[in-house]
Amino acid sequence: MKSLLWFLLGIGGGFVAAHLVNKDPRGHELLAEVDSRISEFTDAVGDAYREQESRFSEIVGGVRGAAADAVGSVKEVASDVVDKAKDVASDVSDKAKDVASDVSDKAQDVASDAADTAQDVASDVADKAEDATDKAKDVASDVADKAADAADKAQDAASDAHETVKVAGEGTHDATREAIEHVKQAADEAHDAAGSDKN
Repeated sequence: MKSLLWFLLGIGGGFVAAHLVNKDPRGHELLAEVDSRISEFTDAVGDAYREQESRFSEIVGGVRGAAADAVGSVKEVASDVVDKAKDVASDVSDKAKDVASDVSDKAQDVASDAADTAQDVASDVADKAEDATDKAKDVASDVADKAADAADKAQDAASDAHETVKVAGEGTHDATREAIEHVKQAADEAHDAAGSDKN
């Protein structure tokens, strides 16, 4: 509180002294010179401040430009990375599609080959079965023909025996038995011939 009082008294005394000095011509010149020097000092301080402010503005501008350039470079690098990642992903997708298409084509080829092979085997089996059926029909026809021939021979033999019996009339019992045996033998031969043809 005491210091503040002395400070206020000093200011008041200074004003009074400056007023008294200003009334004197020499004091007025002295005050004018002091005022001019104070003005020079304040102008010099202002010029120095403005120069420093200009320097700071240039530095800040340079920093801002460098920061903007750095941000632009980072953006370009990030854009390049994103583009490359997209290209890699697209290439991987295309390769996966190509591999899937190749696998599908190969699977279709294998299935088609298997179907063709199965169809060929079935066709061969059908042809062989048809050939076996034809052969069986031929064998059966041959057996039937031979059996018919044997039956014709037996019928001829029976007819001959009948004629013989008829010509002999009421011949002996042995002649009749001989004719019957002859007929049986012919029938057995026909039967045997038919059995051998079947085998």
